[in-house]
Amino acid sequence: MPPRTHDLELLGKELGVSDPIGVDLETLASSFDVARYPDDAGVPSEDAISEDVAGKHTAAAERVLEWVAKEL
Repeated sequence: MPPRTHDLELLGKELGVSDPIGVDLETLASSFDVARYPDDAGVPSEDAISEDVAGKHTAAAERVLEWVAKEL
């Protein structure tokens, strides 16, 4: 069983993901705290993640989901 964690990088290492997917997991993990706890960022939640960063995260998440679908 995988560890109970939200650490995407750790989960990726446990699965032995390739570098491109590992980079995508790092990208997504970089904003985890801000996305999950926007009030802790010290800025209004709508300003916590920029539109540019949100777009990059969306693209990374889509690539990760494609990888998962192939692995299943």
